Amino acid sequence: MKNDGLRKHIRFYPDPLEIALIDTDVERYKSFHTASPEMETQFIALIENESHTGASLVFVIKDGAPEFIKSGTNWIVKMGELVPMRCVVKWNQKIDDVIFKVGIAIIE
Repeated sequence: MKNDGLRKHIRFYPDPLEIALIDTDVERYKSFHTASPEMETQFIALIENESHTGASLVFVIKDGAPEFIKSGTNWIVKMGELVPMRCVVKWNQKIDDVIFKVGIAIIE
C-alpha cells in the first residue's frame, strides 16, 4: 500500500503480471446488474496499481494512441478476480512509442 500525499486514496499494488480484461462495447452490458454476461475481451492491460475507486493500467499498443483510451470513454473492465465493472477513462499518458498508461475510475 502506498499513499504519497498527492492521492485521495491508498493504492494497492497487485501481484506481478496481474492483468485487466477490457471490453469497450458497453452496450453489450445494458442489464449489467440483473445478468452476468460473458466477458468479451477486446484488450488486455497490466495493472500498475489500484484503489477502491479506480486503477492505473499499462497497455502496449503498436499503432499509436487509439480512440478507446481517450478521456471520457466507457469500458467494462475485469481486474484480477473481481467481477467485471463499468469504468470510465480519466487520463492517459504516452510513455514511449508503444507503451501507454491509462487511469480509470469505477462508475458501477
